[in-house]
Amino acid sequence: MKFIYKKSIFPLLFIGLISSCNKSSNTPIPIEPMIPTQQVSVIVLLGDGMGIPQITASWHEHDFLNLQRFPYTGLTLTHTVDKIITESGAGSTALFTGVKTKYGYQGMGPQGQNLESLYNYLKQEDYLTGIISSSFLTDATLAALYRHGNDRYDYENIALDYYHNYADFT
Repeated sequence: MKFIYKKSIFPLLFIGLISSCNKSSNTPIPIEPMIPTQQVSVIVLLGDGMGIPQITASWHEHDFLNLQRFPYTGLTLTHTVDKIITESGAGSTALFTGVKTKYGYQGMGPQGQNLESLYNYLKQEDYLTGIISSSFLTDATLAALYRHGNDRYDYENIALDYYHNYADFT
């Protein structure tokens, strides 16, 4: 029964994929900004290395993923400006600043300029911040939130940058 269901939905998915690949329209989809009447919480869940193939493989193994319940999801291309394959510091910089950068950079643009990350912006707006990770705080993925540097392996200076830009909860 499960196999028949997947087989019958494939043509619909294929038609949807083909119709979404139309290059004739470059018009962006308008998105109305939400203006909150009270302070909101911003929670970002980042699965480092969780591309479409990894999510698909997990879905095939388990048939359902809790992330399917999320009301919003996003997909971004985070390759660096100088290499096709990214690394976590540059990828996280692209994700949290909106600017693609060079391989190995954290929180800096490709010309070496400091960039404001979502984390820095929220701290300036007096939001409480927190970082929860299964990795270490000086990891390049996390460093891109609070650091402006070009060496992902400079752990001592990354730790000092965190000390000067610490989260309210770690």
